[in-house]
Amino acid sequence: MPFNATMSPEDLKRGSLANVGWHPAEFTKYEEKPAGTDQSTNVILTFTIIDGPNKGTTANAFFNEKAMGFGKTLWQLWGFPKDEQGNLRVSDDMIKAKLNSKLKIYITHTEKAGKKYNNIEDYMKLD
Repeated sequence: MPFNATMSPEDLKRGSLANVGWHPAEFTKYEEKPAGTDQSTNVILTFTIIDGPNKGTTANAFFNEKAMGFGKTLWQLWGFPKDEQGNLRVSDDMIKAKLNSKLKIYITHTEKAGKKYNNIEDYMKLD
Protein backbone atom coordinates (compact mmCIF):
# COMPACT_ATOMS: atom_id res chain seq x y z
CA MET A 1 0.00 0.00 0.00
CA PRO A 2 1.52 3.41 -0.93
CA PHE A 3 2.31 5.90 1.77
CA ASN A 4 2.53 9.68 1.39
CA ALA A 5 3.03 12.31 4.05
CA THR A 6 3.40 16.06 4.13
CA MET A 7 5.13 17.54 7.14
CA SER A 8 4.89 21.19 8.06
CA PRO A 9 7.90 23.08 9.42
CA GLU A 10 6.26 22.72 12.87
CA ASP A 11 6.05 18.94 12.40
CA LEU A 12 9.75 18.84 11.56
CA LYS A 13 10.61 20.70 14.78
CA ARG A 14 9.01 18.03 16.99
CA GLY A 15 11.70 16.07 18.77
CA SER A 16 14.36 18.66 17.93
CA LEU A 17 16.73 19.91 20.59
CA ALA A 18 16.53 23.63 21.33
CA ASN A 19 19.63 25.63 22.14
CA VAL A 20 20.40 25.72 25.85
CA GLY A 21 19.15 29.02 27.30
CA TRP A 22 16.08 31.24 27.64
CA HIS A 23 13.34 31.04 24.99
CA PRO A 24 10.01 32.82 24.56
CA ALA A 25 7.32 30.15 24.65
CA GLU A 26 3.60 29.49 24.70
CA PHE A 27 1.87 26.93 26.92
CA THR A 28 0.19 24.81 24.23
CA LYS A 29 -0.94 21.50 25.73
CA TYR A 30 -2.09 19.97 29.03
CA GLU A 31 -2.15 16.21 29.63
CA GLU A 32 -2.69 13.88 32.58
CA LYS A 33 -1.41 10.29 32.68
CA PRO A 34 -1.29 7.74 35.48
CA ALA A 35 2.18 7.04 36.87
CA GLY A 36 3.37 3.54 36.12
CA THR A 37 4.57 3.05 39.67
CA ASP A 38 1.61 3.88 41.89
CA GLN A 39 -1.16 5.20 39.62
CA SER A 40 -0.79 8.73 40.99
CA THR A 41 -1.35 11.43 38.38
CA ASN A 42 1.42 12.80 36.20
CA VAL A 43 0.77 16.23 34.70
CA ILE A 44 2.54 17.01 31.40
CA LEU A 45 2.68 20.60 30.18
CA THR A 46 3.89 21.28 26.64
CA PHE A 47 5.50 24.59 25.77
CA THR A 48 6.23 25.66 22.19
CA ILE A 49 9.03 28.12 21.43
CA ILE A 50 7.46 31.10 19.61
CA ASP A 51 10.47 33.07 18.33
CA GLY A 52 14.13 32.77 17.43
CA PRO A 53 16.09 30.00 15.71
CA ASN A 54 14.25 27.29 17.65
CA LYS A 55 10.76 28.59 16.85
CA GLY A 56 8.28 25.69 16.75
CA THR A 57 10.39 23.40 18.96
CA THR A 58 8.55 21.96 21.97
CA ALA A 59 9.60 21.12 25.50
CA ASN A 60 7.59 19.31 28.15
CA ALA A 61 7.43 19.93 31.88
CA PHE A 62 6.53 16.90 34.00
CA PHE A 63 4.94 17.07 37.44
CA ASN A 64 3.48 14.40 39.70
CA GLU A 65 0.54 15.15 41.98
CA LYS A 66 2.67 14.03 44.95
CA ALA A 67 5.41 16.55 44.16
CA MET A 68 3.74 19.60 42.63
CA GLY A 69 6.11 21.82 44.62
CA PHE A 70 8.72 21.28 41.90
CA GLY A 71 6.62 23.67 39.80
CA LYS A 72 6.49 26.42 42.42
CA THR A 73 8.25 28.98 40.19
CA LEU A 74 5.69 28.40 37.43
CA TRP A 75 2.67 28.36 39.77
CA GLN A 76 3.78 31.64 41.36
CA LEU A 77 4.53 33.20 37.97
CA TRP A 78 1.00 32.33 36.91
CA GLY A 79 -0.36 33.96 40.08
CA PHE A 80 -1.89 30.90 41.69
CA PRO A 81 -3.26 31.89 45.11
CA LYS A 82 -2.18 30.93 48.59
CA ASP A 83 -4.73 30.20 51.31
CA GLU A 84 -4.76 31.69 54.82
CA GLN A 85 -2.08 29.24 55.98
CA GLY A 86 0.24 30.06 53.07
CA ASN A 87 -0.50 26.86 51.13
CA LEU A 88 -0.21 27.35 47.37
CA ARG A 89 -3.31 26.05 45.59
CA VAL A 90 -2.98 24.31 42.19
CA SER A 91 -5.69 22.47 40.23
CA ASP A 92 -6.14 21.10 36.74
CA ASP A 93 -8.68 23.85 35.96
CA MET A 94 -6.25 26.55 37.10
CA ILE A 95 -3.47 25.15 34.91
CA LYS A 96 -5.77 24.67 31.89
CA ALA A 97 -6.90 28.29 32.23
CA LYS A 98 -3.29 29.26 31.43
CA LEU A 99 -3.30 27.50 28.04
CA ASN A 100 -1.98 29.85 25.33
CA SER A 101 -0.23 32.03 27.90
CA LYS A 102 3.26 33.21 27.01
CA LEU A 103 6.40 33.25 29.15
CA LYS A 104 10.11 32.48 28.96
CA ILE A 105 11.45 28.99 29.60
CA TYR A 106 15.05 28.04 30.32
CA ILE A 107 15.97 24.88 28.43
CA THR A 108 18.79 22.45 29.14
CA HIS A 109 19.17 18.92 27.81
CA THR A 110 18.60 15.67 29.65
CA GLU A 111 19.24 12.13 28.51
CA LYS A 112 16.99 9.12 28.95
CA ALA A 113 17.59 5.69 27.46
CA GLY A 114 20.36 7.12 25.30
CA LYS A 115 18.23 9.88 23.77
CA LYS A 116 18.52 13.61 24.54
CA TYR A 117 15.46 15.70 25.36
CA ASN A 118 14.69 19.35 26.04
CA ASN A 119 14.40 19.90 29.78
CA ILE A 120 12.73 23.00 31.23
CA GLU A 121 14.79 24.21 34.20
CA ASP A 122 13.14 27.55 34.96
CA TYR A 123 10.41 30.03 34.03
CA MET A 124 10.12 33.82 33.94
CA LYS A 125 7.80 36.52 32.65
CA LEU A 126 8.00 37.38 28.99
CA ASP A 127 9.26 40.98 28.64
